[in-house]
Amino acid sequence: MRALRALALAEAGAAHALALVRGPLANVSKTRILAGNDSAGSTADDGILSGMGISVADQLPSAGITLSTGTYTVRVVDDPADSATGAFLDGNGKVMARCRGVTLDGGIAEVDVVIGGLGMPAIVINGVGNVSGNPYLLGACGGMHANGNLSLGGTTTSSGPVSSSGSVLGGKKITPAAGGAEYDPKSGAPSIAVPIVTAASHCASGVLTLSASGVATFGGSSYTATSSYRYGWIRTSTSPVMWSFDPVATSTPAHMPGATVCVTGNVLVSGDVGTAATPYAMSIFATGSIDISGNPFLKPAKPGWLVMAEGDVSLSGNSSVTPAFAGMVYARSQCKISGDPRFSGQVMCRNEADGAGDKNLTDENLISGSPTITNSCSGPLSSGAKVVNWSRRF
Repeated sequence: MRALRALALAEAGAAHALALVRGPLANVSKTRILAGNDSAGSTADDGILSGMGISVADQLPSAGITLSTGTYTVRVVDDPADSATGAFLDGNGKVMARCRGVTLDGGIAEVDVVIGGLGMPAIVINGVGNVSGNPYLLGACGGMHANGNLSLGGTTTSSGPVSSSGSVLGGKKITPAAGGAEYDPKSGAPSIAVPIVTAASHCASGVLTLSASGVATFGGSSYTATSSYRYGWIRTSTSPVMWSFDPVATSTPAHMPGATVCVTGNVLVSGDVGTAATPYAMSIFATGSIDISGNPFLKPAKPGWLVMAEGDVSLSGNSSVTPAFAGMVYARSQCKISGDPRFSGQVMCRNEADGAGDKNLTDENLISGSPTITNSCSGPLSSGAKVVNWSRRF
């Protein structure tokens, strides 16, 4: 009986952990969850479900939760099946919650519960999508979905389903990435929710902030960046507010690889930023639109996130190297992808109207050229989470 009561407590811990991953942690990367609130591995809060935007009432502290029959504790560790190197690096969108129940009279039980997302495809459009090019949608979570009609022009090669909640137009079939017979994309598929993300939700302390007034601030230092580059950035326009990045330009202070950049206004990144051998690490969160052109090689500074715009996102470039871009690309408005860039990550387009001050980069969700997007199911946003494996340790 003690063992059964302990098992019930451990299961309560598993339910608590699942609810947090589905709820307040739905927009938090699994890598961040593994490292805990301080985002640093090998510290006391590794895998503890506290902080990270969770309300105090819902947190699951290291001491656990005490009920009338005993206490349950939970610590999240990397999924043993994850091939990514390192205990604090998620590579498959799954984590394992080690849940322990201890009764008041000494009963003990422990279960391991693997929690994973539901596998959103490489491209998700909350509205009408227009694919005029020849995209390659690869990886364990390849594929594409539009919550409105989806128009297919060229040849789409995909490792996952291509679908629309409306109608698929163009009469094109999908070429399987692994070979085999071509198949028809699916019309009338269930909608996929695209969550609302704001720049402010990712812009806490310790980031580089660029204000609408033209001031660049990092830590306790602030500099006017209207005639000189600061940290590699300069405000080039006031209506709309536009910030441009150039790591080659003379800048005082110098540009900062590895920075999370929070921008009030719009962003332009052009030219050859980074190299195939050494991608430039930067995550950009903007209240306006983000335009990246040229032949950049970029990777996230903030785990999982490359660019997040409350306006449009336009990405162009050509690369024979994978990846030219890595991480989540998110637009509250529309997405435009052109050229032949290669991605490792995911693209989400919420399809809202441009806001006041947003630079209009596109009026439709358009994919042209021949981009390659490889999605390994490990993006920071998901349509939910479920238990994918359960085992009892004792």
